Amino acid sequence: MKLEIDEDVFAPSQAQNPAFHEQRRHGRHRVMLSAKLHTAQGASTAVLLDLSEGGALVACPMPLAQGTHVVLTRGRLQAHAVIARVQGRRFGLTFDEPLAPAMVTDVVTPVARWAN
Repeated sequence: MKLEIDEDVFAPSQAQNPAFHEQRRHGRHRVMLSAKLHTAQGASTAVLLDLSEGGALVACPMPLAQGTHVVLTRGRLQAHAVIARVQGRRFGLTFDEPLAPAMVTDVVTPVARWAN
């Protein structure tokens, strides 16, 4: 009996594809911080997985669709965004307005993690 494997299951996601990273305008900072996602349906806890001036990757138990408008909050960060990518319960966000570099630094530094 021959086992057939669906090649698409093992294909790299866009986030793992080097060509995808070249399209980004801002460097990403990998983090794992608690956050909230606010939508028209209400707020949900989330985990902020990476952050840049232009967007973020978050994990959230609330099912959301691509194109949904959200507000990401974490400490002093309050960023309006659109869900640009959906991979299961992970959402790639594109911010409506780029974050100030100082705001990104404030969120991703260890001192900011302890304060929030």
